[in-house]
Amino acid sequence: MNKLSFSLLIILSVLLMSCKTSKDASQLSTIPFEKAKGYFFKNNADLSGITNNKISTQEDFNKLFGSATLMGPTGKPTVIDFSKQYVIPVVKDEVDYPAELTPISLSKENDSLILKYRYKVQDQKKTFTSRPTFLIIVDKKYDGSVVLVEE
Repeated sequence: MNKLSFSLLIILSVLLMSCKTSKDASQLSTIPFEKAKGYFFKNNADLSGITNNKISTQEDFNKLFGSATLMGPTGKPTVIDFSKQYVIPVVKDEVDYPAELTPISLSKENDSLILKYRYKVQDQKKTFTSRPTFLIIVDKKYDGSVVLVEE
């Protein structure tokens, strides 16, 4: 009888732990986004005026970013409709090394949006500086304060 009770206790414990894991996973939901292309961060711009790490109006966006149109149909900047979308910018300091800045995921946890990204700097010095930047476009139906997490 002791072995049976012990076995039932183990099975019950495993079931309870798996229920807790499911509850935690349901509190975290993935949010779709689009990476914007064809924009650059203006040299004289200042990110300190951005509220909640997001840009919600065309006017605020134009203060910080310019468009960099290239030749051909794929050279046009990504269209952003600020009536339905907002932008989350990630801008790093200028570096004179090759750098890669990449969004990984956007998820909602409680009332916050968690943007995870990767920042990788190589060790070969360049003869010029650049400012690693990326912009993601998010539908306004996904609202919340944005928390940036570098992995």
